[in-house]
Amino acid sequence: MKKAPHSTTLIKAILPCQRILRCSFDDVMSDYLSPVDDKGRYVHWDDICNKTDNEEKRRAIWSLINLAREHARRPIQGLSAALGTGSGTVPLLMLLPGMQKTCSLIDRRCTRAALTELTREVSASM
Repeated sequence: MKKAPHSTTLIKAILPCQRILRCSFDDVMSDYLSPVDDKGRYVHWDDICNKTDNEEKRRAIWSLINLAREHARRPIQGLSAALGTGSGTVPLLMLLPGMQKTCSLIDRRCTRAALTELTREVSASM
């Protein structure tokens, strides 16, 4: 079986940054091509500026992070109708790990059973 060539648009966008950073493709993928840092936090431009004084490396790292963010954005169906924009374009959002955990917690806590239990506790305390 033949392997597919690595000539996708994403790979073509990564290669110049890889040359600037002087590291292997695997290092680029693991170290720089992520929308968040190791702790799941949003990476800011200032954070990158504090890591290196080389302007070319800063731009390469920032480009890779932006590529990862573009890839991580997902459409939110129904949001444009709810906001009343009516433009027909679907808004995009990148869910950070902390946001996903919070949404999951809200989903678990705000079920009908949880709301019933909460109402019982409040009415019992009155």
